[in-house]
Amino acid sequence: MHDSFEALIGLEIHIQLRTATKAFCPCPVDSFALPNTLTCPVCLGHPGALPVANRAMVEHAIRLGLAVDASIHPASTFSRKNYFYPDLPKGYQITQFHDPICTGGRLDIELDKGRTQTIRISRIHMEEDAGKSLYNSDGIHLDLNRCGVPLLELVTKPDLGSPAEARIALAAVRQLVIYLGISDGEMESGSLRCDANVSVRRPGGAVPTTWTELKNMNSLRNVETALTREIERQVTLLRQNMFIEPCTFSWNDEANRLVATRSKETTSEYRYLPDPDLPPVEVSAALIESLKATQPELPTARRERIMNRYHLPAYDVRILTAEKSLADYYEQAASHLRRKTPEAFRVLCRWTTRELLHAIKEQSSSPEHPVPPGHLAFLVDNIVDSTLTVRTASEVFSVMVRERKHPGDIIKKQDLLQISNPERILDVIETILDRHPELVQKFLSGKTALRRFFIGEAMKATRGRANPSMVARILETELEKRRSRA
Repeated sequence: MHDSFEALIGLEIHIQLRTATKAFCPCPVDSFALPNTLTCPVCLGHPGALPVANRAMVEHAIRLGLAVDASIHPASTFSRKNYFYPDLPKGYQITQFHDPICTGGRLDIELDKGRTQTIRISRIHMEEDAGKSLYNSDGIHLDLNRCGVPLLELVTKPDLGSPAEARIALAAVRQLVIYLGISDGEMESGSLRCDANVSVRRPGGAVPTTWTELKNMNSLRNVETALTREIERQVTLLRQNMFIEPCTFSWNDEANRLVATRSKETTSEYRYLPDPDLPPVEVSAALIESLKATQPELPTARRERIMNRYHLPAYDVRILTAEKSLADYYEQAASHLRRKTPEAFRVLCRWTTRELLHAIKEQSSSPEHPVPPGHLAFLVDNIVDSTLTVRTASEVFSVMVRERKHPGDIIKKQDLLQISNPERILDVIETILDRHPELVQKFLSGKTALRRFFIGEAMKATRGRANPSMVARILETELEKRRSRA
């Protein structure tokens, strides 16, 4: 950050909910449907059509509120946010303005070097999505399937002091909604969208009255980059004693820059009015208690449980639990291990967070894991039992990913089991030492670094299958015998 200025950043995070139907009508929610095939008079705003609030949307809002220790109100109301845009056929958006379902709450984020920070939450409210404008060479096309899709908007206080903190906070919210099962959290597809309000001030100065808003940031990286650019722009203006105009910027990912789109709106411009067609949402204490009792395991609790149950380092556990699907995979694989020992759990963790993650990135187009959990557990069992060397296991894993075969079939077909027979290893070592008598003499004369050469030759002769510790032990014995005969 700049020494003479500090940033104040607040986020508005829009979370598309995982529900079967839309927020106020029975139309299905399906992002892969043909354009304009999932609409009805309610979500298109035809005269006389009456909306009915989706119960699943309300329950998802309560679950998120419980997860962040927000106050959940027994009654909340819907308003109409009035504005014109081509993909908003009703001319207004149903949202919650005066009486949101949740207020307050906190989000604890982990910074570097073990530091944590608490971000205050202002509110969580329910609303419906607008349609989608598709910009093509022949003009603008409208897809109204998304009209009425249920959203939650989580608004933070301006407690974030840097673009990096904003990125971490957004990642934490994304992780939370995925663990809750209320959203898939995919930013690239628009299931999770983030706007940011940002201003800068002298350290310890008054809270600024002028803010700019950043929109259209569709990745964690873009959020950090866009905020960095805007903070630099504001600092430059303030150093020149220039006034910062309140305006809205859109992030252009292709051009890697911010584009001013309009002056920043005020709430009065939207003419918020109570929605006359929707009664207040009433939330009973019994419903809150029921949802609290069935709340899924959240990220922090899962990290602690996995770390204690599987005897894993905190760093590895953070990688494992960053994505719920990876944590699920690890625990499924762990349940398949023959020997459920701390060593086996740690080896499985290394293969999950390294080789498996690398394979997942290589096949980024597929949502499925490239290796079934039981197959990876079988491979790890053979590593822990010293049936396979790590080098051979890597070769087997590559075939598992490429050909989708069980590791047992690969090992059997290619005869890859580790050689742990002392007599076989002794034969290999004697052959190598007899082949290099001059190097043996140099070793006996004090060039002990040649030990690595002999071990390497033994591993090469056995195609990496020889037990490394047994090779080292038998080699040492044979070299001592030759020293005594010299």
